Amino acid sequence: MSNNVFLETVCVPELGEGTALMIWGFRMCALGRSECGCLERCFDQKFEPDVSDYVVEELKHVVRQFGNHGKRGIYLGQPNCIHITHDEASILSALAAAQVGDQSLRDAHVTWLQVMPPSLELQESLDRLAQAFLSSDYVIEHPLEHVTDHKQKFERTLLMGVGGHA
Repeated sequence: MSNNVFLETVCVPELGEGTALMIWGFRMCALGRSECGCLERCFDQKFEPDVSDYVVEELKHVVRQFGNHGKRGIYLGQPNCIHITHDEASILSALAAAQVGDQSLRDAHVTWLQVMPPSLELQESLDRLAQAFLSSDYVIEHPLEHVTDHKQKFERTLLMGVGGHA
């Protein structure tokens, strides 16, 4: 996959636990690993037992909706890739918007991803998934609010090590 597909200024660990869990689960489901024992175990550990199965099923449903109804393919990273793609940033932004009830922003991201307006079924499924994460205290962050200039961070670290000034 071409490097320009990735937002190299955004690292998954910087986005918080809820966002990292969402993107990892989305990638796992999209790559056909939705029945993987580690996916189920991870969500069982992160969510209450009665919520875990619901969240995984809703996540699978959202992934199927994107996969079956869009007019273009969505670029995804591998499950443990540290960076996110531009498309994944839009997925996360749509879910973050759904968590705060901003339907127009949610729909704008989905429309861009699918090259068509979202179906009512996808809108409702995104809202349910976003609220399930939020009700378990997992906030899904807008990834572009966490853009980091890693080169500048690295240079600052070198300066601190060499001269003690940043």
